[in-house]
Amino acid sequence: MIIGFMYIILYLNYLTIDYTIVEYLSLISRKFECWLALLGLILITIVIFKKGD
Repeated sequence: MIIGFMYIILYLNYLTIDYTIVEYLSLISRKFECWLALLGLILITIVIFKKGD
C-alpha cells in the first residue's frame, strides 16, 4: 500500500507539465503500482471489519 501511494504522489508531478486531472487519473489507473494502493485499502478494510472469533 505504501508503494502504491508513493507512486500516486510521485505521478502528481505530471500535473505540473500540463496534464489535466482526467489524463492524470487515466495514467494512474493504468499503472500496476497504483493498483497496489487500492489493494492495500481493501485488505485493511477487510481486516478492520472482520469479526473476531
